[in-house]
Amino acid sequence: MSTYIAFRVDASSEIGTGHLVRCLTLAKRYLDKTDYKIVFITNELPSTLLSLFANKKVNLLQIDVKHIRERPVCENLVNNWEEDLLETVNILSSNNIRKVDLFVVDHYGLDYKWEEGIKSIYDTKTLIIDDLANRKHSANILLDTNLHNNSSVRYKGLIGIDVLCLFGPSFALLREEFLEYHSQVKVSNKSVIAMFGGSDPTGESFKLLDAIVDFNNKDSDLLSGLKIYVVAGKANKHIEKIKHFKTLNLQSVEIFDYIDNVAERMAECSYAIGAGGTSVWERMCLGVQSFIVSVAENQLEASKYLDSLGYVSFIGESNEIASKDYLEILYTIAKSKSDSFLISDPELLKQIVPGNGCELVVNKTIEYLNRSYILN
Repeated sequence: MSTYIAFRVDASSEIGTGHLVRCLTLAKRYLDKTDYKIVFITNELPSTLLSLFANKKVNLLQIDVKHIRERPVCENLVNNWEEDLLETVNILSSNNIRKVDLFVVDHYGLDYKWEEGIKSIYDTKTLIIDDLANRKHSANILLDTNLHNNSSVRYKGLIGIDVLCLFGPSFALLREEFLEYHSQVKVSNKSVIAMFGGSDPTGESFKLLDAIVDFNNKDSDLLSGLKIYVVAGKANKHIEKIKHFKTLNLQSVEIFDYIDNVAERMAECSYAIGAGGTSVWERMCLGVQSFIVSVAENQLEASKYLDSLGYVSFIGESNEIASKDYLEILYTIAKSKSDSFLISDPELLKQIVPGNGCELVVNKTIEYLNRSYILN
């Protein structure tokens, strides 16, 4: 009988794709380093996201999570945890998946009730990925890759005393290509990459492109000194609006729906404008200067703290940001000295995020599972 590592994660244009992407990154490392088979249990994914599973050698099982379409998602799913648990168990059973050594749960809407339920049914261990610290967990391993000024106490009373805690961006779940470019010396230039997640739920790409049009109309010569890459995202619901900008043939600007070589393109740039979340660690791993906007409530605290440390420039929450704010950032970069960096020392950023987080998490997980087998 095959033994599995199972992932429970959802994604959509409303809730974003970051959780799914980082889980796929982690799953690849498990496949590379272990004999486990991998299964993902998700909501019914939009067609734009199904391609993420191409050639990944993982099983994808989709359940009808009706409450994922409603807001607020977390509260709705917590209130329906028994239904979700039942659907998860049923779809695994119907696919003859009966032995699961580890459940990886990356979901703000699930807590200890769902986790205890799955552990009692499968006699499994749980790796919980979280950064909110706002609910109890039945975790064996807890992964929180954010920087906090109180990491050691945030989860007090929310987890057991014997939980293996993996805290900080040294455990950030980055794809291998980021590690490949990590050692590249960062040279100052005026290239900018703009990405607001796989779905850009608040339409930041549209605001930024509006700012670029305004810049071009006011001072095209100054704009010509920049090179700007705008990546809209696979599940961007504003994609039709963004296509309009491609027809304008804006100088110094390239617009993409999606790119496969994110690390390579990012490594070419000194600056980034984008969302909080995992992408912050990608930029820091490559020494890129980041202007970040919070596009979800869970990004706010971490974004402000990183700004207070001088690692990023936090420009505000998405509902506070307009095109003029992006225009101001572009002017700042365009007028900056070409031999200096505006925010932080690139080498310091790279020290904080070395890029081998997946390897560390997999090693820690396997050590934990092996130790558990010995004790049992």
